[in-house]
Amino acid sequence: MLAGRARIRTPEGTDVTEHFVSGARAALATARAHGVAVALLKESSPSCGTREVYDGAFEGRRVAGEGVTAHLLRENGVAVFNEGEVALAAERLRDLEA
Repeated sequence: MLAGRARIRTPEGTDVTEHFVSGARAALATARAHGVAVALLKESSPSCGTREVYDGAFEGRRVAGEGVTAHLLRENGVAVFNEGEVALAAERLRDLEA
C-alpha cells in the first residue's frame, strides 16, 4: 500500500487506501512523539495485521501479510505484536526497560 501497489476498498468498491495510509502515518507520528517502542495491534485487519490480513473479498478469508500501520511502525523501529502475543510484547517491553 505504501508503495502504491495495493489498494484497500470497501465492499461497495470505494477506494479507502489513502485513509489507511494517513492513519498509519498518524500512528507513527504519535508513536514517535511518545517514544513508543512496542505496539500491540489487532491481527488480520488491513491496518494492524502483523502476520495476516483479510484478503479483501469480504468473505472472512485471510492471507499472509502485514497491515499498513503494522508495516510502517515495524519499518521505523517499533516492535509490533498481535493480541495473541501479549506475553511476548510484555517480555520485549521488560527487556527494553532493563
